[in-house]
Amino acid sequence: MNLQSRVERDYQKHLWLNAPSLESYVLEQYGWDLSTDLGGIRVKNPWGKAAGQLSLNTTQVDRDAQGGLGFVVLKTVIAQDESGSSVQKAWMVDAPRMLVERITAKTGEEGWTVSWKGRGWSESFQSYLEFVERSFKLGANQDCLVIPSCQLPLYVGPENPHEKEYRYTLRSLGEALQKSEQPALELDLSPTLLKDGPAPSAKQTLEELGWVISEARKLLPKNIKLGLKLFNLQSDAEQLALVQGGAHIWKQLDWLTIANRLFSKEKGISYGGYDLSNRNLAILDAIRKVERESGEQILPLSVSATGNICNGQMLVEYANRGCTTGQLHTYFQLPKGEYGHDLGSRTLSALHELMFNPEQGLIVSLEALREQRSLGGELNFGAFFKEGGSNDGTSNLD
Repeated sequence: MNLQSRVERDYQKHLWLNAPSLESYVLEQYGWDLSTDLGGIRVKNPWGKAAGQLSLNTTQVDRDAQGGLGFVVLKTVIAQDESGSSVQKAWMVDAPRMLVERITAKTGEEGWTVSWKGRGWSESFQSYLEFVERSFKLGANQDCLVIPSCQLPLYVGPENPHEKEYRYTLRSLGEALQKSEQPALELDLSPTLLKDGPAPSAKQTLEELGWVISEARKLLPKNIKLGLKLFNLQSDAEQLALVQGGAHIWKQLDWLTIANRLFSKEKGISYGGYDLSNRNLAILDAIRKVERESGEQILPLSVSATGNICNGQMLVEYANRGCTTGQLHTYFQLPKGEYGHDLGSRTLSALHELMFNPEQGLIVSLEALREQRSLGGELNFGAFFKEGGSNDGTSNLD
């Protein structure tokens, strides 16, 4: 049976659901070990859920872990001091309703975007810590890495005007993280784009990020892996300057998640779709080109992709540029008919489509690379893209 027939069979018959795991099935049938790493932590496969409205309770986390995801980033908690006071109080918005709609990119490509009014965790900080600890147990049962997310207020040092918030929040999270076998924390500093006033420049943002990350490192236990979800600045040139100029800052991180959402000044909301992935891929192309030509490393060794990961082929596009994991959010909210097969849980249905779609699934995309490079035997996803996944194309940035 040729490859296309095997993938069609697996797509229609869902045979992997009868195997001990997705990973064992794919290894046996196709010779791909799906394991990879995030910030030096092994994850069983590259599929993760990004922080947001879909990871704010244990029912969601349990469903994702049981559904086969490699990792889940929890809803972002907002920094506060011991009394509950927070300079970012306005971000603690309880508005979970989301609007999922089609969006047409500048290129004419049709995709999906989601918008909502809710921002960070809206319940008490203590309830977040309890949620984190329960989520660790649910994830561990299914070999699914669980990562809390935290938003800290930005500042320009050397004095930290928010020291009490930093100290209480990070030390409390640090204690909770010791209950995870693989403690990791992702910083979400999206106010770099959405704060009041003029759009921030790359120079201003880098100065703030340098102080924030350094302070976080000092306050967190040394065994905690630390990542940063980088937001998109408004222009391509500023975003490129941000990523390239931050080389000395990214060295303090175990991974960088690049890059979350675009922003419409006219509508006042963030958005996704192909404009987002086209921007992100172009930035990664440009950075990898600079790295090749200069011989200097800009991005950290571990890069996690996010932004319009709508099929397996898109994950491979990011992976070809050195991203060995992918974080999805919008894709898990599409109308159920978009998945092709209803396997009960939305996570299962989505993962099946991402893996086995005969045209754009991860399996056919990986096997196309195997054929192009005339490779045989077993291959490991993480090692394959870390060692040879750099894209040799040129940036399409203006």
